Amino acid sequence: MNSLARTARVRAAIPWILVLFALALLLGACQSKDASRGSNPGQEVKMSQRRPINEVLADHDQEILAIPGVTMIYAGVDTEGEACIKVGVVAATPEVEERIPKQLEGWTVEVEETGEVKPMH
Repeated sequence: MNSLARTARVRAAIPWILVLFALALLLGACQSKDASRGSNPGQEVKMSQRRPINEVLADHDQEILAIPGVTMIYAGVDTEGEACIKVGVVAATPEVEERIPKQLEGWTVEVEETGEVKPMH
């Protein structure tokens, strides 16, 4: 193969090499992102190792609902489009927010003021 043909092949491969490099960087960034587990920031868990959000909700819903002022707990989406745990409260006071963990088993917990929630009849 002459040098012109070899140069042409190398130039044709450069975009693919760049794409593979970008994918490797993206994959590495996703794998290195850690989240705290529960309310203990010293215990970290990789996002890929988190339990499914519905299992976490089932295991923690009663303890969260027992906090005075909490009206509901459910799986939701945060402002960045990531799955999270939402906790509805009658009033988002500092006292109520202090009692609600910031994370549960690696899942972000967001507090939303819902007001009084009454059952429908």
